[in-house]
Amino acid sequence: MQDLSCGLIPVIDPAGKAAASCSAADIAAGAKIRVAADIENKSGTPGKETAQLYIRARRGSIVRRVRELKGFEKTAFAPYEKKTVSFDLGFDELCVWSAAKKYEVEPGEITVTAGPHCRKGVSAAFTLT
Repeated sequence: MQDLSCGLIPVIDPAGKAAASCSAADIAAGAKIRVAADIENKSGTPGKETAQLYIRARRGSIVRRVRELKGFEKTAFAPYEKKTVSFDLGFDELCVWSAAKKYEVEPGEITVTAGPHCRKGVSAAFTLT
């Protein structure tokens, strides 16, 4: 049933305006990155699908998990219906207990993957400066 596509929507700052770039300091100050996934039921019968969002941080002061589940949403579909689900990534989703012994968002490349489970999905990446 699932046909997922994933695209990054521009950074949303605390005031709700789209921005062109994002830094770790912006995230710490309340900015969020919105990730959207399109899901389509390609069958003639109604169904349900759970879209899951995973991140992978490539660098940092500590080694992070290969995949970290950061959100999920179960959605019901009519036959041939297409919907968009979105997830916001903010401080709580992107922070890590760092080598400095505090929670912080570290600069680096983040890969996001949206799909029906951890081993299937589509990916996109962004960089926190």
